[in-house]
Amino acid sequence: MLQKIKSPWYKYLILIIIGIILIIINIGVKGNWKYIGFYADGAFIAGVVLILLGGLSFVNYEGAFDIFSYLGTKRKENGRKLTFAEYGEVLKEEKKKKGFVFIPYIIVGFIYILLGVILLCFV
Repeated sequence: MLQKIKSPWYKYLILIIIGIILIIINIGVKGNWKYIGFYADGAFIAGVVLILLGGLSFVNYEGAFDIFSYLGTKRKENGRKLTFAEYGEVLKEEKKKKGFVFIPYIIVGFIYILLGVILLCFV
């Protein structure tokens, strides 16, 4: 189980950079770089966006969008196309090998929400 949760460190780094970019965009839109409340808002928004992306990734992991990838599959050499049930089994095996890809989104998202709450205490 723990093997499925482990993710490479660069996924976390990329999500942290995305969160920082979202904070910078939020402060840039509001235009006041000196007010710490805007940093808290930006961190909270970044956390919520990352958690929602993690939720979308979880829904994809559970197979909600498998039908769309099935529509793009090609026929085998013998001219036969896999049925949707067979294709679902193939995807299930591939997803087991990848592990839980949505965990980094959730972890980094909660860290940003926690950062936003901490910054809000100083306003």
